[in-house]
Amino acid sequence: MFSLPKTATEWAATISCLLIVAAFIKVYLFP
Repeated sequence: MFSLPKTATEWAATISCLLIVAAFIKVYLFP
Protein backbone atom coordinates (compact mmCIF):
# COMPACT_ATOMS: atom_id res chain seq x y z
CA MET A 1 0.00 0.00 0.00
CA PHE A 2 1.08 3.55 -0.70
CA SER A 3 1.27 5.69 2.43
CA LEU A 4 1.25 9.46 2.50
CA PRO A 5 4.45 11.17 3.59
CA LYS A 6 4.42 12.14 7.26
CA THR A 7 7.25 14.65 7.45
CA ALA A 8 8.20 17.76 5.51
CA THR A 9 11.37 16.06 4.29
CA GLU A 10 9.39 13.13 2.91
CA TRP A 11 6.95 15.51 1.22
CA ALA A 12 9.85 17.45 -0.32
CA ALA A 13 11.44 14.26 -1.62
CA THR A 14 8.13 13.00 -3.02
CA ILE A 15 7.33 16.29 -4.75
CA SER A 16 10.86 16.54 -6.13
CA CYS A 17 10.62 13.03 -7.57
CA LEU A 18 7.27 13.80 -9.18
CA LEU A 19 8.59 17.03 -10.70
CA ILE A 20 11.69 15.31 -12.06
CA VAL A 21 9.63 12.49 -13.58
CA ALA A 22 7.12 14.94 -15.06
CA ALA A 23 9.89 17.08 -16.54
CA PHE A 24 11.63 14.00 -18.00
CA ILE A 25 8.41 12.74 -19.59
CA LYS A 26 7.61 16.20 -20.96
CA VAL A 27 11.05 16.59 -22.53
CA TYR A 28 11.18 13.00 -23.76
CA LEU A 29 7.71 12.93 -25.32
CA PHE A 30 7.45 16.53 -26.50
CA PRO A 31 10.83 17.71 -27.78
